[in-house]
Amino acid sequence: MSDQEYYQAVMKLNPYQRYLVLEGVTEEPYKGKTVNGYPWDTKEEGVFLSSVSGVAIFSSATKYDSSTGWPSFWAPIKADLVVERIDPKDKATKPP
Repeated sequence: MSDQEYYQAVMKLNPYQRYLVLEGVTEEPYKGKTVNGYPWDTKEEGVFLSSVSGVAIFSSATKYDSSTGWPSFWAPIKADLVVERIDPKDKATKPP
């Protein structure tokens, strides 16, 4: 995805979604929704797409209830689609 494509995709998000994506902020637990409006705890089968690139990142087949208030998955569709990094706030590993 080129820088221009990235910018155009980010500008299609609403202000709160842009804030989450650009600042790496975590949304409140038990309140999040997917970009297409499904609640964070949806039981629908399918794939979870990047809100920016539209690439399929996670499958509902690997989703589990972590009791954290966020969707949790035990594996991405492809390992090279997810980069883990250290969260500077709590030093825990979290995906970007």
